Amino acid sequence: MAKMQRYALAALKKKAPKVPDYTCTDIDNIITTLGQLHDGSKKLTNLRLKALERKLERLRNSNEALRDSGIYWYGICKKIIKSVKNVKKATLSKQEKKNRKKRTYTRRFSDN
Repeated sequence: MAKMQRYALAALKKKAPKVPDYTCTDIDNIITTLGQLHDGSKKLTNLRLKALERKLERLRNSNEALRDSGIYWYGICKKIIKSVKNVKKATLSKQEKKNRKKRTYTRRFSDN
């Protein structure tokens, strides 16, 4: 990758929302605890309820951070694709432009 591209990518990453840590272990712990509560092997104490609430809130925050990160990178990709399309349009040769017009014209009138 060229030096300028690496610099641009580093600048984009610096502005990007942070990607949260993996939450699979939290989800597994909550599922296990809920299973134990359902089986009756554990009771739902106030302390256990607060712990479950904390884990679920942490999961909610991670989910929100991941969503924000996805929205950010999606917007960046849209801008890059749009700029590439604009560059491609600007660099079409005269012959390619004529061919493009000809194809549009023939398509429009060939349906009849």
